[in-house]
Amino acid sequence: MITWSLLRPSWIVARREMLDTFRDWRQVVPTLLLAFGFPLLMDLSVKQALDFVAQYGGEVMGERFVPFLLLMVGFFPVSASLYTALSAFAGEKEGRSLEPLLLTPLSDWQLYLGKFAGTLIPPLLAAYLGMGLYTLGLVWLANWHLPADILLLVMVLATVQAAVMVAIAIVVSSQTTSVRAASLLASFIILPVGALILAESLVIISATPEYLWGFVLALLLVGVLFIRMGIHLFDREELLVRDIDRLDLRRAWQVFWTRFMVSSTGRFGWYRITIRQVKAWRLPAALMVGAWVAALMVGNWLSKRYAFPAVMLADLPRLAAENVAALRRGALFASAFAGVILLQNLRVLLIQAVLGVFSFGVAAVLVFMLPWGLVGYLAGQFALAGYSPFAVLPFVLPHGLVELPALMLATVAMLYWGATTVAPPPGRSLFEVWLEAAADLARVLLGLVLPLLAMAAVLEASLTPAVIGWFFR
Repeated sequence: MITWSLLRPSWIVARREMLDTFRDWRQVVPTLLLAFGFPLLMDLSVKQALDFVAQYGGEVMGERFVPFLLLMVGFFPVSASLYTALSAFAGEKEGRSLEPLLLTPLSDWQLYLGKFAGTLIPPLLAAYLGMGLYTLGLVWLANWHLPADILLLVMVLATVQAAVMVAIAIVVSSQTTSVRAASLLASFIILPVGALILAESLVIISATPEYLWGFVLALLLVGVLFIRMGIHLFDREELLVRDIDRLDLRRAWQVFWTRFMVSSTGRFGWYRITIRQVKAWRLPAALMVGAWVAALMVGNWLSKRYAFPAVMLADLPRLAAENVAALRRGALFASAFAGVILLQNLRVLLIQAVLGVFSFGVAAVLVFMLPWGLVGYLAGQFALAGYSPFAVLPFVLPHGLVELPALMLATVAMLYWGATTVAPPPGRSLFEVWLEAAADLARVLLGLVLPLLAMAAVLEASLTPAVIGWFFR
């Protein structure tokens, strides 16, 4: 059980970190300018925007614009303080104050949490101050009262967003040897968070701010993962002995290639080891089956909430017949279609892999769920049009019997690849563990997924149109 006596040493480290921050005018002045000046600028912008749209009857757009700027006011002080988090350990090492800190009787997790809290609290205070001034300025300059639930939602969102950014930055700082190297890696934090802010702004502008609670939950999970990852990777001895960040491409290739080839005996030894690796992923595979079922259910639920217009539902049989005719005309070019389908599936796998790198594999799972959510949505639309919801099956069978296991297997491998960075085995380099997981992914993709996708593409181009034609004849 965690008690105050265990947390008190962490608070001492956090207090020291905050005092160092408040003494550095290069960090204090920009933060205060963002906390005081930026909200005033946004209030003036809101005043001008509301007056402008009121002339053309666009008050609704102005109302949606106000919470968006509140989100920006809370984000900028946190982003400006990212430098403090990136220098949490790398800066201490450059300033030669890391050795005395690591020689204290604090445990690794106490030291890490102290650094995390001391880096998080100052930017959060600045963000709260900025949002408070922005809210008061709305009342004073624009006579606008921001709803309390929106204010609470954005404050909670800013809090978890700041916690995630600081957690990532401290992990980066603990794994680098200089502030310069840590700053270069900051783009891996700013770019995903910038994309997240864009998604949040679209939700706000679309007048569905309640969906932002989903972002809060997702960010909480990501924050917990990064905090656990930071505590797991934190090694004071490694921090002391690491002198330079060296990129050894030859060594990296040797690690990858050795794991990819895996010494084995027999004619099909490579495949036997690959299949044995797949059998070890029972838990991720079970999670993937659950994600597939959830995608179908969510898609079906959305079909009732966002149904096609009545005219389009009544015209659904004709649209299905036209698509069947087009498929029959294209049956002569089945081989070309198979190539296009295979390339499309490979492109999706590439997108999954790239997104999975930045999200512990979570984004890869979401990309996998999207088409099956669409299948569930179309099944719901068929039901609303008077058809059986199973009328959607001819469009995904028989090729889906092969394509679904292939895509599910690839996503499981990507999820495993992303999850290895959260808790690598003790005594192993994070980079080596990551490379070995990447080799496992490449082995599964080339040995199992690619042949299955090629088979599925042939079935989808040649046999699926015939099944659809038979069903809708």
